[in-house]
Amino acid sequence: MTPREPERAGALSTLRAALVHRWPVKLAALALAFVLWFVVRAEEPTEVVLDARFVALLDSTLVLASGAPTSVQVVVTGRAREVLKLYANPPVVVRRFDDETRRGEPVRVTLSPADVDFPTGVEARARDVRPRVLLLTFASRTANGAPSRP
Repeated sequence: MTPREPERAGALSTLRAALVHRWPVKLAALALAFVLWFVVRAEEPTEVVLDARFVALLDSTLVLASGAPTSVQVVVTGRAREVLKLYANPPVVVRRFDDETRRGEPVRVTLSPADVDFPTGVEARARDVRPRVLLLTFASRTANGAPSRP
């Protein structure tokens, strides 16, 4: 036995006693620290890329013939807790088209962050929309409601 072994055993015993002594208080402090970390983390600004539904609001004389995606991607910034709300109720990208829209040939539509609609009560901001440009083709609606041939 070396002279250091009893000293090392005593230090280990003291450390073990310090960890076990009043362990419920230490466990509560650890839980409180975790909760505090989680609350502060939820307030930090974050940026994520989310899928958003694309909605084309058409005039009664128009029908969307081709080119419309079902979804686009939106780069969203905001507090983490606000962004988390968007996973349950995603944003929507809305564009209006009126009777002056060209029919039969592809129309180049540029999407911007201003086209993104967020659900009520969500404080977030769109930074970018991907893809930025869509090629959509429109047709005229006939009297019976069916699209006419371009």
